[in-house]
Amino acid sequence: MSTETLRDTVTGRLQQGFEAIYWMIVVNALWWLFALAGGIVLGAAPATIAGAELTRRRAEGRLFPVLRTYTSVWRREFRRANLLLLPFGVALALLAVDLLWFQSRGNLGLLGGIALGALIVVATLGSLTAGMYVTYEMPFRAYILRASRWALANLAHTVLLALTIVLICGATLAIPGLAPFVTVGALVVIPARLCTAFFRSNERLLAEQP
Repeated sequence: MSTETLRDTVTGRLQQGFEAIYWMIVVNALWWLFALAGGIVLGAAPATIAGAELTRRRAEGRLFPVLRTYTSVWRREFRRANLLLLPFGVALALLAVDLLWFQSRGNLGLLGGIALGALIVVATLGSLTAGMYVTYEMPFRAYILRASRWALANLAHTVLLALTIVLICGATLAIPGLAPFVTVGALVVIPARLCTAFFRSNERLLAEQP
């Protein structure tokens, strides 16, 4: 590889990295804005779906006005997104409270470890469900079941997604300053991009089967 080619490759990778960080910051800001517009409890789920859908469109190379499109998706999916993701949000909140209680006692112990594992599983399944929702058209009640089946049938991808979520949360705990500016955007954008790649790969494998 020539020096010029190597320079172009490095420059291209850096540009992609900066664009990815920029998009996470944008989605993070929009998520908080629209989550607050719905009083957090009712605004978080449609904000997550809107972020995931715009990320999928961006991954496909589609151009769109970001704010107007985000607003349109948030409004359109307000009811369905809450029905789909609010159970995950409630479960995550309860598990987080449990973890904080165990931590306050100075030792997570076995029950704390179980709660932490359950939190990771719920977060991963929620991300897969959101990714499947913005990718495929199917009966509404089928999304969570299909996402669960897909997770069990594709354990390597599921573990990678879970590890990604853990790494994002771990980085936030290590660098708390990330929380207001990047964390939520990263938790929406990176899983959405992974889900898009996972589903495309799965479709190609199915298409190649005789």
